[in-house]
Amino acid sequence: MKRWLALILSTVLGLSLFQVPIPIAHAGYDAIPAFPGAEGFGYAAKGGRGGEVYHVSDYELTGPGTFYDALMTAGPTPRTIVFDISGEITIPQIVVKDKSNITIAGQTAPGDGVTIRGNNIRFINSGDIVIRYVRFRMGDQSFNDDTMYFEDCRNVIVDHSSFSWGTDEVLSVKSKDYDHPKSQNITVQWSIISEGSLTHSMGGLIEMNTITMHHNLYAHNNDRNPKTKGQIDFVNNIIYNWGGYPYVAGGESGTKGYGNVVGNYFIAGLNSANPQYAVVRGNENYNLYLKNNRIDSNKNGILDGTDTGTGMMEAERPSHLVPERFEYPPVHTQDPEVAYEYILDHSGASLARDQVDRRVIDGVRNQTGVIIGHENDVGGFPQARARQGPAGYGPRRDAGCLGNGQGAESEQPRRPKR
Repeated sequence: MKRWLALILSTVLGLSLFQVPIPIAHAGYDAIPAFPGAEGFGYAAKGGRGGEVYHVSDYELTGPGTFYDALMTAGPTPRTIVFDISGEITIPQIVVKDKSNITIAGQTAPGDGVTIRGNNIRFINSGDIVIRYVRFRMGDQSFNDDTMYFEDCRNVIVDHSSFSWGTDEVLSVKSKDYDHPKSQNITVQWSIISEGSLTHSMGGLIEMNTITMHHNLYAHNNDRNPKTKGQIDFVNNIIYNWGGYPYVAGGESGTKGYGNVVGNYFIAGLNSANPQYAVVRGNENYNLYLKNNRIDSNKNGILDGTDTGTGMMEAERPSHLVPERFEYPPVHTQDPEVAYEYILDHSGASLARDQVDRRVIDGVRNQTGVIIGHENDVGGFPQARARQGPAGYGPRRDAGCLGNGQGAESEQPRRPKR
């Protein structure tokens, strides 16, 4: 008996010396998608489906009809937020905590759509969130913060949105406790994450756990394009003009990672310090599947990247390469050259791109532009046309685009199947 007790005790003590591995997520598409074209881990976010509709009709900071009120008064009934106004909407800080089943439908705005400015939005311990076709531009403040931040959230999809001018990170998705991660089933797709402001200038933390990022553009961020930990499917993105660091594979903490980096295009710009490396700051606990990426490191103004294979991984701090792609929820995957054109044509709040997104996209095409210290370095907030719309939906932005079960026609660009 004593021998058995000693054996059990030694086994328990031995296991305690090692970090328990994170269970690997697997593919699955057996639920109703948030909307046609929703893919990746967050594809089935319910949003406000089947619930009430809140009309944003007032430009004030707070009060009935404001964007602040639309989020902060959301209760147990699912809510779809639509816009009867367009142009710039200035907000105080918005902290959405312990809420669920919310859709922010930027495609319902009249005219050129909406830009949320003046402060940041934080989602804490919230779930089933759908955000589409909105521009979020924080700009210089008396504090440093992310333009948008998700912590311990579940079932989230961000689609065709634009984020810029964060003074900490631009867009972050993470878990508060990395040993017991709560963030799961999250997708960021067809979006632009650009121009994080110096002195920080960070694209964002995408850490812990089960997160898909596909067909996005990272441009003019010094670091964290993005920084990743946990389970990440990073497919068909463009990373342009990183400064110090492009895709960070775990970093120095040694937290476990299981990443697919597939079909991406890394394009060095004027500020790119180590243009030959696309995947940096790895560690032995970061398991990486690296396949069919391109890196254009010569800064000659011509798109002529090549697949350097493992040569694009930082030699001094490599990740642990694995031979097979992690089986995450499938994403329509293209060759990088094909994805490049689709992303530049369709990413961000692209129903009506503003001057900022057009300038960033043109900079990628022409391989121009630099990391900025302040939004005024690139002209500041463009003149936005404020327009009052009907108490309903425009002709091409009707309820069918909301993913709310009322019938929908896909707005996604057509692309080859995987």
